[in-house]
Amino acid sequence: MQFPVYFVYKLLKLNITIWLTKKLYPKNSLEEVFEKVKEAINPYENPAEKYERASNFYHLIMGVWEIKANKEAIKMADLKQNEFFLDLAAGTGWVFEKLLKKAKGIAIDFSWNMCKQCSKYGNAIQANALKLPFKNKSFDVIFSSFLLDLLPTKDIQKALKEMRRVLKEDGGIVAVSLTKEGKGIKKMARILYELFYNYWPTIAGYRASSRPIYLKKEIEKAGFKITERKISKIPIFQFPVEIVVARIR
Repeated sequence: MQFPVYFVYKLLKLNITIWLTKKLYPKNSLEEVFEKVKEAINPYENPAEKYERASNFYHLIMGVWEIKANKEAIKMADLKQNEFFLDLAAGTGWVFEKLLKKAKGIAIDFSWNMCKQCSKYGNAIQANALKLPFKNKSFDVIFSSFLLDLLPTKDIQKALKEMRRVLKEDGGIVAVSLTKEGKGIKKMARILYELFYNYWPTIAGYRASSRPIYLKKEIEKAGFKITERKISKIPIFQFPVEIVVARIR
C-alpha cells in the first residue's frame, strides 16, 4: 500500500474509533476508555454458573479464542519431566492434557462441570484460585491461562499471592491473558474490543468476560521476576494476548 493511501487509511480508522468512543461512552475521556483497566463483567451473581452452563461446548469457544496462545505458552513453559505443576482454572482440560505429556500435575477449576470434563485426563479438583487447597511450596510450575483477565481488579494480586504461596522457592508461573499491550492492528483490535465490551451478548448462557489487563505490571507487582514475555494474538480477531513466564525473586 502506497504511503499516502496508508496514511489516509490509518487516519480514517482513528477517526472512526474516536467517533464510536464518544457515541458509546459520552461521559468518559479517551484515557479512561483506552488505558484504564475495565472491571470484568459476568452475567451471573455466581461467576461459576457461566462455566457450569458452557462446559459441554466451551472447547468450541477455546478453539477460536485460546489455542494459539496456549500452544505458545506451553512451549515457553518448557516443563521438565521431574517437575510438578498446577493448571489453574483448567476449564475443559485442553492445556492440562498437553502438560501431562511433559510432567505430573493437578488441575483445578471453580466449576464442577469443568472439573468433570478435565478429569478425563488426570486429577482435577474443584477449588477457588483465591484460596488454593494446597500446602505452601507444593509446585514447581503454575500454568494460568485466561484467568487473571477474568478476575475483579482487586483480586488479581490476591490470586498471584496465592500462586506465590504454593510455589516452591525456585518455582515459576506461566500466565496468559488479554492485554493492554500490542501495537498496530493488535492495538486497534483491542480498542474496538473494549469499546463494545459492555455490550457483548450472553448466548446459550455464555458471555465473553475476559478484558485486557496490564499483565506484566501485575506480575512484577506481585514480586515475580519475568524471564520471558511475548505478545501473541487471538486468530481472526487479532486481539492481543500477553504470555509471561516468571519466577520467584
